[in-house]
Amino acid sequence: MKWYTPLLTSEISFFFHLPYFLQLKTGNIHIQTGIFVIRNVINTVIFTLLFQHAVWTHPHTFITAMIDSNYQSLAFILFVISTILWLFTNTYIHYHTKDVPLAFNSIIYYIAHFSIVNFIFDISSIGMPSTRIPYKISIILNLIIAIGLIKFIFVDEVLNDAWGAYNPIYYPNITTYIYGMAPTGRDASRSPFWNNPNMIRGQAERDNISDIDTFVHFTIILLFVKLVVYFISIPSEVEFYIINN
Repeated sequence: MKWYTPLLTSEISFFFHLPYFLQLKTGNIHIQTGIFVIRNVINTVIFTLLFQHAVWTHPHTFITAMIDSNYQSLAFILFVISTILWLFTNTYIHYHTKDVPLAFNSIIYYIAHFSIVNFIFDISSIGMPSTRIPYKISIILNLIIAIGLIKFIFVDEVLNDAWGAYNPIYYPNITTYIYGMAPTGRDASRSPFWNNPNMIRGQAERDNISDIDTFVHFTIILLFVKLVVYFISIPSEVEFYIINN
């Protein structure tokens, strides 16, 4: 894997077109400059269309407003154009560095690590001799978190929807859930189930049957460990590329 691969998978790099600063030894600088300017203008317009609408019209429901923006279609078209130019840049870099190696840039390399994609998959450590152990630790943590997330989505959420309406003060354990599972669907609110005493109607107030809080806290701890492992391995990666580039 080439040293600049994490740069091409970084969100910061994607939105600000950081490959422009790699100082290619070959290729047309005018093409690179043109794409750099065009992509930054397009990305700025995209954020302006979506974020300004959301902030000024629905400040309390920011994400929903951004998704439901009247400019969503235009923003999507611009995003597609920006992505095509990004893919062209990637191909362009690979093509022009086949015979002429790209000089290692430690600053750009560090910036590329501030990325969700690179953090989750630890792309910079793939195939790196000096970070084999941190990479294996990262993969193991990913598997544990993934298993927990699958359980949360397909087990915990289902259990809470089905049995969380029983108030634990009056229904202390599963043997007291004598009225069956809470109804779901469009007509759920009119179900006779809610005529039973001491039921919790609000979704947010329902009892956590499967102890979701423990899952959340455990996941945060694992993510913190993964974050520490991720960043402490960067200096050895930089040293490797300085020596071997």
